[in-house]
Amino acid sequence: MGTCFFVINLPFYYLGYRQLGLAFIFRTIAAIACLSLLSDLTPRLVGFEHLDPLFASFLGGCLIGVGFIIIFRHGSSLGGINILVLYLQKKHGISAGKVQLAIDSGILLAACFLIPWSAVLYSLLDAFLVNFLMIFNFKSSRYNGFS
Repeated sequence: MGTCFFVINLPFYYLGYRQLGLAFIFRTIAAIACLSLLSDLTPRLVGFEHLDPLFASFLGGCLIGVGFIIIFRHGSSLGGINILVLYLQKKHGISAGKVQLAIDSGILLAACFLIPWSAVLYSLLDAFLVNFLMIFNFKSSRYNGFS
């Protein structure tokens, strides 16, 4: 998963470089490399005998939302759609959280035809929490940790 994620993001690096700058892309590549490495290592290091899907969706949504805010505020992203939503917020003032929620909703709508409804509902909770946190906490008027 980690290597595939890194490679899939290659086309987005150019978009980020052209629209958001070289420093942004260096930080983004570093963040994606770390996520890719951790995605490959985590299953070898952490195991769960039982994990309730509702709890996992809630905790995962909150952790991902806070993680996105930290990464975004420090002038970075995790590639792909994140680069697009950051570009739209920076250049056009459109809320990154609202755009991300719209895209996530479209993906989940398509998922309704491919995976069980229960999995879609858990994913919907996760996506709502991620984007709720971004909508209310990632604003240009707040702290930004990059120069």
